[in-house]
Amino acid sequence: MQKDTEREKITLKMVAAHAGVSVSAVSMILNNYKQASFPQETKRRVYESCEALGYHRQPARERRSTQTKLIVAVVPSFENPYYAQILSACIRRAGEMGYRVMTLCTERNPDEEANLLSVCRTVDADGILCLYQPRYASMLQRLHREFPLFQLYDATADPCLNVISIDGFRVGSLIAEHLYHLNHRTIAYVTRPLSKRQSGSSRRLTGIRDYFTRKGFDALECIKSYSIESENLPFPQTIDSYETGRVLTEQILKKRIPFTAFVGTSDAIAYGIMDALLACGRRIPQDYSVCGCDNLPFSRHQAISLTTVEHFWSEKGHDAIDLLIREIENRAGGNGKRQSVNKIRMEYEPRLIARNSSGKCRPLSEKIKKSREVQ
Repeated sequence: MQKDTEREKITLKMVAAHAGVSVSAVSMILNNYKQASFPQETKRRVYESCEALGYHRQPARERRSTQTKLIVAVVPSFENPYYAQILSACIRRAGEMGYRVMTLCTERNPDEEANLLSVCRTVDADGILCLYQPRYASMLQRLHREFPLFQLYDATADPCLNVISIDGFRVGSLIAEHLYHLNHRTIAYVTRPLSKRQSGSSRRLTGIRDYFTRKGFDALECIKSYSIESENLPFPQTIDSYETGRVLTEQILKKRIPFTAFVGTSDAIAYGIMDALLACGRRIPQDYSVCGCDNLPFSRHQAISLTTVEHFWSEKGHDAIDLLIREIENRAGGNGKRQSVNKIRMEYEPRLIARNSSGKCRPLSEKIKKSREVQ
């Protein structure tokens, strides 16, 4: 209770002073006032000031009692088929329960994320599913003050929210254990940019390195991480996961580092890795083993047969809808007002699925000889 009391003391005036703008500007920006236009930099300063000070607006209105049967699902992008799979499961289950699902794709744009609250008010949403971590962590807390909300994310998600998760660290450990027992000791980890907003990818890398450290190896030497940004490649932020895997693998092969395995932080990235290796005349898994992280439906196809980790995307979508609707109905039973209930934390235990893309590491001398023949 003390923490909530302290938060209530943060005022618009304090936010305005921190951001260096007027109180009226803060009010119009936070309420998405259509008749006023502000530079994007000004908006960012206001949002970041709210984040830094812990400012939370009070709900602008009480939720109306009639149920619209509408759930808003917020996704970062559609370039990774992982999100499409979860959405499909959510839509199917919601339909069975008499609800519709409206999808909002933010493309990880902070300004689009900041508009989520006003959009959800406008469409009179009954509940919200968020499938990733927005730039401003307090955004989800503000949404949850007005709407029933569940986040599907990593185990590091905000403990103040209802979360369905899988532990990225554990995912990395499973992959590391699998490759270690196949005698792989030099691994390229191919990923999107590693940041606080993508802690799942970062924790997978940490899990891989932790396993090798516990086995007595220098993990920073054994496992190298590569992204478009770390390689300073001139590609747009919108480059998709498949292309990320393909382009980075081509760059890694040019370095002639004696890696024996590649790990994609997603299955889509792993597909790009595999295509790049095959295009360069390498064999999978004879020359290089490849692992992914999502177990997308495509990964079990014989032509791909990707070793990956089960993420239970269908089950997560199903459970997310069931739990969200339960909270929606609990609030409706209290005349739309927020009820005092315990936060729900559901965590799935990942499971590695070994397929044909991974195999025993060949002797290094044999790999070097083969590499020279191909080049």
